[in-house]
Amino acid sequence: MTKKLNVVLVIGLIVVIIGVGVGVTRATGELKDAYVPALTAALVWITAFYAIATAEIMRAANRQATIMLNSQFNAAAPVVTLEANQSNPGFIRVYYLNAGKGPALNFRCWIEDPDHSELRVSDKAILQTIIPVISSPDKRSHDIHIEEYEEYKLGLGYVRAQYESVFGRTYESCLMFPENVSPQLEWGEAREVIRL
Repeated sequence: MTKKLNVVLVIGLIVVIIGVGVGVTRATGELKDAYVPALTAALVWITAFYAIATAEIMRAANRQATIMLNSQFNAAAPVVTLEANQSNPGFIRVYYLNAGKGPALNFRCWIEDPDHSELRVSDKAILQTIIPVISSPDKRSHDIHIEEYEEYKLGLGYVRAQYESVFGRTYESCLMFPENVSPQLEWGEAREVIRL
C-alpha cells in the first residue's frame, strides 16, 4: 500500500472510533458502553477500506496487463505505407510497402470516395494474401484503372488499405489528399473492417 493510502486508513480509523465513541457515550451516558460499538465500527471501516483498496489494485493490474498485451500485439503489427501517382488520367498508380514488424495478411487497397462508391469493388482493388516486411526501399506498385471515370482526380477520395496482423487484428492505412497540402498518411487499428 502507498503512503497516501496508509494515511487515509489511519485517519479514517481514528475518525470512526472517535465518532462512534462520542455518539454512543452521549446516547448512553457511559464511556464503557462505547467500547464494543467503536471496535465494531473500526473493523467495518478496515474491511471496507481493504475491499476498496483491493479493487483498485485489481483495476491497476488489469490496466497493466492490457498495456502489456497491446505492446505484444503492436510488436508484430504491420505498417503499410502508401503513395499514389496520377500522372496518367486512365489509372492511379499506388505504391505500397510494409515497413512494420510483422507481415500484412489479407491486404486489400482501394479508392475510397463518397461521390464514387463504385470504386470500392474487388476488380478495382489491390488484393494480396500477404505483404511481407521489406527492409529495402523497393516498393510494390499496382495500377487501379479508372478509364471510365473521365477526368477523375483524387481529392475527396483517398487511397485506403486494410490488412491483418498475425494476431488477427485489422489495421488500416489511408493516404489522404488535403487541398493545397502534400498527401498525408494515416495509420492505426481499423474501426470498421471492410470486405471487398
